[in-house]
Amino acid sequence: MKKFNKKLLAGTLGVITAFMMSTSVFAAVSVKITGDSDHEPKQHTAYETWLETDCDFTNGMTAKDALFNALEKGGLSYVYYDDSNYLYSITSDKGITLPGKSNVGYGGWMYNVNGTAPSVGLADYQLADNDAVEVYYIDDYRDIYGYGAKISVTPDDAEVKIFDGTGNEIIDYGWGYSLPKGKYTYTVKKLGYKTLEGSFEIVDDDAVINAVLEKKTDVVTAKIYGDNVHEAGAHSAYTLWAGSEFTPEDGGTAEKYVTELIKSIGGEIVYNEQYGYISAVKTAGGETVGEFTNGDKSGWIYTVNGESPSVALRDYKVQAGDEIVFHYYDDYREFYGYTVTINTTPSAKVTVANAGTGEEIAENPWGGYSLLPGNYLYTAELDGYFTAADNFEVTNDDITIDVELEPTEKPLYGDYNLDGKVLADDAANILQKALVSTFPAPADDTAYIDINQNGSVDAEDAAFVMQKVLVSTFPLPCEA
Repeated sequence: MKKFNKKLLAGTLGVITAFMMSTSVFAAVSVKITGDSDHEPKQHTAYETWLETDCDFTNGMTAKDALFNALEKGGLSYVYYDDSNYLYSITSDKGITLPGKSNVGYGGWMYNVNGTAPSVGLADYQLADNDAVEVYYIDDYRDIYGYGAKISVTPDDAEVKIFDGTGNEIIDYGWGYSLPKGKYTYTVKKLGYKTLEGSFEIVDDDAVINAVLEKKTDVVTAKIYGDNVHEAGAHSAYTLWAGSEFTPEDGGTAEKYVTELIKSIGGEIVYNEQYGYISAVKTAGGETVGEFTNGDKSGWIYTVNGESPSVALRDYKVQAGDEIVFHYYDDYREFYGYTVTINTTPSAKVTVANAGTGEEIAENPWGGYSLLPGNYLYTAELDGYFTAADNFEVTNDDITIDVELEPTEKPLYGDYNLDGKVLADDAANILQKALVSTFPAPADDTAYIDINQNGSVDAEDAAFVMQKVLVSTFPLPCEA
């Protein structure tokens, strides 16, 4: 009997233990909600505890579950957006709702678990037994995550570096700077410009830096942007191979400075003696990058002060203050633009403009438009026709756009030459069209000369038109 009771007791304890482990009814997490008063911006005095309680812990509980449990216990109302996992507001037992109307600018609700801010939202954070959750309101999240630095520099591709009070560089990882309150220094540099240095202090707002660099007028600047040898379509990015400043020499050509720069990085030029230009560059690593290396449109292009000169590299005489860029392109159209051809029927006046700025773009002397990737608008106008206009996008290839204009008034039946009258020469032209299908018509749509409406132009159509010429009241169109 005693042995049976021991087994019964052990079994009962096992069931109880298993139940406790599966439900964790005796485990708990603490929840603290810290709020604020509703005040004007920058009038904050102190945060205050709105609620502090414990919640029973269950397996799979999230920080959101614990918060809702605590709010229900405390009788506090709230607004929570499930679709974005975002706690918008909480109302205290004193009727204070935050964010309020005044201190909402950079304010909002945040949370931490055991003193550490998680990288996921409330609904995604899985709690453990004895975790401590604090949901707290903050007037300005920048007090925790840092203030920004709004930097405007001219030229806009100048290099900016920011340093803290101890001289350590602050890294911008691509989403901007996050700076605690304190004093900072900065430098702004660009080849061919005088370096600018300055300082600023973060007190209670983002820093604003406006830096305009002064161009050096006593040097020549040269840069080389290259590429690696790759298969068609495998291009990733052009890289700055080298850049330097040179003391200008009388009669110095763009080719001279580019050649010196290539040699300074251990490279060699491959020169086309017949036509007198640099056709390729051999890198220090032994790779040759030149015309047609990365496709039938690839090669080297040079600019001076952002413009493409009309003379060869060897013939351009450089002046102090000039900036030479020697750039490799897999496709020269990346620089000169892709060809856009707009055909209109009938021939009309065409204008093309940038869709964003409205700036009109001139047609090439040889026809068509050379356009870099972007959005554009064309307009086609001709008296007697409705104006045609539409947007189009240039991506990475030439495009052709065919536009057929619609007349404001339909042509007269039988008016072959579209002069507004039906005459004997119209009948003759229709007969010619009937006999020779390739005989040109003024309009692609020949329905106006298909008098008998049988779907083709034939001799009967010409006969009907001649009848109209002889008898003005003869009706057109008509059926045979």
